[in-house]
Amino acid sequence: MKNRISKPILNMVLLLLFLVVLWFIGNVSQLLSSKENFESEIGYLVMYEEVVYFIHGKHVQQSDIEIFSSENLMY
Repeated sequence: MKNRISKPILNMVLLLLFLVVLWFIGNVSQLLSSKENFESEIGYLVMYEEVVYFIHGKHVQQSDIEIFSSENLMY
Protein backbone atom coordinates (compact mmCIF):
# COMPACT_ATOMS: atom_id res chain seq x y z
CA MET A 1 0.00 0.00 0.00
CA LYS A 2 1.14 3.45 -0.83
CA ASN A 3 0.81 6.27 1.68
CA ARG A 4 -1.16 8.85 -0.24
CA ILE A 5 -2.92 11.91 1.06
CA SER A 6 -6.62 11.75 0.43
CA LYS A 7 -7.98 14.14 -2.17
CA PRO A 8 -10.24 16.19 0.19
CA ILE A 9 -7.34 16.84 2.57
CA LEU A 10 -5.04 17.81 -0.33
CA ASN A 11 -7.70 20.20 -1.66
CA MET A 12 -8.08 21.78 1.79
CA VAL A 13 -4.32 22.25 2.14
CA LEU A 14 -4.10 23.84 -1.33
CA LEU A 15 -7.02 26.16 -0.54
CA LEU A 16 -5.44 27.27 2.74
CA LEU A 17 -2.10 27.84 0.99
CA PHE A 18 -3.85 29.92 -1.69
CA LEU A 19 -5.63 32.02 0.95
CA VAL A 20 -2.37 32.64 2.84
CA VAL A 21 -0.67 33.77 -0.39
CA LEU A 22 -3.58 36.14 -1.15
CA TRP A 23 -3.43 37.57 2.38
CA PHE A 24 0.33 38.11 2.07
CA ILE A 25 -0.01 39.86 -1.31
CA GLY A 26 -2.74 42.10 0.12
CA ASN A 27 -0.60 43.11 3.09
CA VAL A 28 2.43 43.87 0.93
CA SER A 29 0.29 45.90 -1.48
CA GLN A 30 -1.24 47.91 1.36
CA LEU A 31 2.19 48.54 2.89
CA LEU A 32 3.60 49.80 -0.41
CA SER A 33 0.64 52.08 -1.10
CA SER A 34 0.78 53.60 2.38
CA LYS A 35 4.48 54.40 1.97
CA GLU A 36 3.77 56.12 -1.36
CA ASN A 37 1.09 58.33 0.19
CA PHE A 38 3.07 59.18 3.31
CA GLU A 39 4.18 62.63 2.17
CA SER A 40 0.88 64.24 1.25
CA GLU A 41 1.28 67.73 2.72
CA ILE A 42 4.42 69.84 2.45
CA GLY A 43 4.75 73.15 4.21
CA TYR A 44 5.82 74.96 7.35
CA LEU A 45 4.43 75.35 10.84
CA VAL A 46 4.37 78.93 12.09
CA MET A 47 3.41 80.14 15.54
CA TYR A 48 1.62 83.49 15.49
CA GLU A 49 0.13 84.97 18.66
CA GLU A 50 0.41 81.59 20.42
CA VAL A 51 -1.52 79.79 17.65
CA VAL A 52 0.20 77.30 15.35
CA TYR A 53 -0.61 77.56 11.64
CA PHE A 54 0.35 75.39 8.70
CA ILE A 55 1.60 77.26 5.61
CA HIS A 56 1.15 75.00 2.60
CA GLY A 57 3.90 75.04 0.00
CA LYS A 58 7.24 73.54 -0.84
CA HIS A 59 9.10 76.72 -1.73
CA VAL A 60 8.04 79.15 1.01
CA GLN A 61 10.58 81.96 1.47
CA GLN A 62 11.68 83.33 4.83
CA SER A 63 10.28 86.72 3.79
CA ASP A 64 6.85 85.11 3.22
CA ILE A 65 6.86 83.84 6.79
CA GLU A 66 8.05 87.16 8.23
CA ILE A 67 5.18 89.12 6.63
CA PHE A 68 2.70 86.49 7.78
CA SER A 69 -0.39 88.08 9.29
CA SER A 70 -3.67 86.88 10.67
CA GLU A 71 -5.52 88.68 7.86
CA ASN A 72 -4.14 86.22 5.29
CA LEU A 73 -5.30 83.11 7.11
CA MET A 74 -7.96 80.77 5.80
CA TYR A 75 -10.05 79.19 8.56
